[in-house]
Amino acid sequence: MSRVVWDVAKKELRTTFRSKRTLLITILLFLGVAIIPAFKVEDTLGGAEVTTEVLLPMVDAFLMIAFFAPLFVASRVAESAFLAERDRKTLEHLLSLPVSDRDLFLGKFLPGLVVGIVVEIAVAASLLAFMAAKFPMAMAGAAPLVPALVVTILVMGPVLIALSVLVVLVLSTRLSSTREASMGSLGVVLIPVILYMLKFTGTVPLDPLAFNAVASLLLGVVSLALAVLGVGTFNRERLVAAV
Repeated sequence: MSRVVWDVAKKELRTTFRSKRTLLITILLFLGVAIIPAFKVEDTLGGAEVTTEVLLPMVDAFLMIAFFAPLFVASRVAESAFLAERDRKTLEHLLSLPVSDRDLFLGKFLPGLVVGIVVEIAVAASLLAFMAAKFPMAMAGAAPLVPALVVTILVMGPVLIALSVLVVLVLSTRLSSTREASMGSLGVVLIPVILYMLKFTGTVPLDPLAFNAVASLLLGVVSLALAVLGVGTFNRERLVAAV
């Protein structure tokens, strides 16, 4: 991989996190999806005893909702890829770099993916640790759900984050404002909500591991197709003409 790819990626990260607003939103989202759900478990159960059998499916479902934070943050990073460069009048210089279209697209893709995965793992670890501290007896029997949680955190989460970043990147090469591109990513943010409803209501007759594996596979296929489309149709001349 070209050194320029990493240079582009590092510049993107520095630019994004100079924004105090982005940092504040990240912190608030982290608290909202990692800590508050743990406090709401007992309310959700309506006073029923918190047992392993009741808690573990709920923890898995809460993780789906917790994906909102990394998806939002990853999308914010991706929004600055091309459209924000245009707003800062730096897009023409970026597109003149001696790097292939594929590597340039990859350099803009990596920051959102990396930041999203870091936030996702932090949120998931915090949620699980808080649940373990609050409900030690119930979480002590968590072994049966460990495979499903591993797939959720290490497979489904990164695939959803990649999909969110790709949607924003592909749209940002075709639209004229960051607002329009960010609206497109809202569809990806809704996916964990839909998965949560399907899983929590038992609409899909699959055990948690099978459900997570099938969902991850389908989302992975969509992400791969979108990546191929994004790289194959990326056109720096069109972006330069729009500056």
